[in-house]
Amino acid sequence: MTTAVPSATPHVSRARYLLLAVAASLVHLAMMIPGYSEGGSFEATAWLIVLAISLAVSLLLFWFLAPNGGAVTGLVLGIATVASVLVFWAGITLPLAAASATIGWRARQGPDRRTLGNVALALSALSVVALVAIIVGDAIAN
Repeated sequence: MTTAVPSATPHVSRARYLLLAVAASLVHLAMMIPGYSEGGSFEATAWLIVLAISLAVSLLLFWFLAPNGGAVTGLVLGIATVASVLVFWAGITLPLAAASATIGWRARQGPDRRTLGNVALALSALSVVALVAIIVGDAIAN
């Protein structure tokens, strides 16, 4: 009689990854609505273009990297997330942070490279806090 040992990383369907990708893009762009509403009118075309770019980047990240990415991938995405805060208006910071955090969280659950997973999670959290601070600061200033 053989017994199966459950995997250290539970299986998550691609549909759930893609749902997380879409949610990250939508939340990021929803936070930026006040920035697109300056002067009393909403710049819908510009907002939709940035949303499309954000969705494309997010879906690519969660289709190719999130399902099978390891701790090093999470760390590299975490570093890219911190850098992307400088171009927060591009709409890619939250999708990058979500992908990095997803991979980092999974890396923490495994037996190897837990530290890299923790660093990926920390970089993601730092980036999200910085993103929110920048968006709120921009909204208050305008």
